[in-house]
Amino acid sequence: MTLEAPRKIDHALFGYAEGHRQLASTIRLPSQDMYHLGAASDLASDVRLDPAKSYLTGLPLVESQRYALIRTWAAPEMPRPGCVWSHVLLLDEEILSTQLDMSIFLSLFRNPKQVDRGFYSESLLLDAEGPALLPSHAPRADLISEIIGPYYSHQPAFLSSSAGADALEVAIAAVWSQQWPRLRIEFSFRTAQLGSRRRRSSRYDVQVALSDASDEIVGSDWVDAATADASSGKVTPLRRFLWRYGRDVKDPRNRFRLLVETYLASFERRALPMAAATRA
Repeated sequence: MTLEAPRKIDHALFGYAEGHRQLASTIRLPSQDMYHLGAASDLASDVRLDPAKSYLTGLPLVESQRYALIRTWAAPEMPRPGCVWSHVLLLDEEILSTQLDMSIFLSLFRNPKQVDRGFYSESLLLDAEGPALLPSHAPRADLISEIIGPYYSHQPAFLSSSAGADALEVAIAAVWSQQWPRLRIEFSFRTAQLGSRRRRSSRYDVQVALSDASDEIVGSDWVDAATADASSGKVTPLRRFLWRYGRDVKDPRNRFRLLVETYLASFERRALPMAAATRA
């Protein structure tokens, strides 16, 4: 992990031009990635987007081995109902491997209503040592826990829309920042609020829905420790441990809990439970 990262960021603009399509880009992507980006950058199904709001999407692009981070705004001025503008940041492996605070990328998005179209045809410059987009509040531990517990247990992670868009994005960025590179490029999320019925999309690991009074988060030592680390926004001993040993394991999402439990056992100088040591 390092504070230095490549300065140039590739990006693209998607919007309406006789259909939803790419309008500008600093790089040519393979056809499969373009297909997935076309779908991910269009208005999410079962979503009504307020003209004053936006939502965030993150997903891996398998063919080019890049990660797409997307901000989507409504485009009510366009002739077709449901049109949107989407600014896509195309993060490469080196950036994913070196950037400490992933929330810094949230400061790079620009709505095409505010900049000239030529903006999207030149690479962005990232000040890796500069401040990230300052959130209106610190990361909320309860939201981070609602991501970490289900996600690393291979369960759908649903966040409540009542938390507010800023809080949701800050929490997701905190979890993403904690992850080591192989986890980062696999992580997927969308902050567009789903309808009244929760429908898990196989493409997104973390989604947002209307609050459900039946939701219950069951705490555990490993979730609490990982939540505290992600909430800190710092390079803690646990985070160093995860980055050091996580890079050597297969199926990193499946091994996250084991790594945290191993760290806790070694820190407290106690034996690792057999169930944890033999977990597949």
